Amino acid sequence: MSLPQVRPPVSTTGLVYMWNGTTDGQDDGYINTVDGSTNVKSSKEVTMEVENVRNLVKPPKVESHGYQLVNFTTSLPSECFLDAYAPENKKLVEELYFDECRRLVQDITGAVEAFPYVYRIRNQSADVTRLADIDFHKDSAPIVHVDRDPETAPDRLRYSLGSERANALMSKYKRFASINVWRPIGTKVQKWPLLLVNHQSVVNWDYGTHMGRVHFINDQRRVGTRGVKSHETVLKFDPGYVYHYASEMAPDEAWLFYAFHSEPEYAIPHSAFWDKSTSADAPTRWSIEVRIWVFFEDR
Repeated sequence: MSLPQVRPPVSTTGLVYMWNGTTDGQDDGYINTVDGSTNVKSSKEVTMEVENVRNLVKPPKVESHGYQLVNFTTSLPSECFLDAYAPENKKLVEELYFDECRRLVQDITGAVEAFPYVYRIRNQSADVTRLADIDFHKDSAPIVHVDRDPETAPDRLRYSLGSERANALMSKYKRFASINVWRPIGTKVQKWPLLLVNHQSVVNWDYGTHMGRVHFINDQRRVGTRGVKSHETVLKFDPGYVYHYASEMAPDEAWLFYAFHSEPEYAIPHSAFWDKSTSADAPTRWSIEVRIWVFFEDR
């Protein structure tokens, strides 16, 4: 006798943080990493309903929405990603896994050129009861953001590919983006799933109108690891947002989403979020993300 199929939840209740302005009324915030001074207010706590894309009649697609859940199997074992910065594993990730991600992205997006440029391993284990203890300026925390904007993306592109090559690509292609291939490692996601923010119903959504900027002062460590980045870009709340996630996301699945796009309607604010239905004994969430520069022919 077969067991009945358990349908995935239609939605869940989630918690994240967003931009909450500055203490001195300035448009932009700052954080001085030497003396700790800042004009950034404590982040805005936002509780919302998060729709499960597994139940949508028409799930979001990269070409229309800027993000998509896809099937994706890698040839590398989980152990390689769990120790991904060991020299032998780093080589495998940057050669074999980067190429797997590049081919996936070009197949799904139709990008004519694609260049993987960095990977990150995330290990999020804190419980929501501990969020008050997180230093949002340096710890991994559920703050909704985009990775780059029209000011910081060209700088990162030049840092990634070299100024001559980057400038030539931006001259050749007017449409370009940084796309993220985000995938769990080892087991299904039971804690801190990824949140994607759909802002298509928000009229004239743009980086300048709906993102707050935080400038980091005297932070040479950040420059050394990320290249020049004048500011971080944090989402401002809008009641028109729709929030999406994928329940029980497995290691043979991946989110593709534009963490920056030269056309703002495709730029996807994102973050881990606290799912209020999370089990008390849910295991740590491990994930890997690969960021890829992609370039498109003009429409």
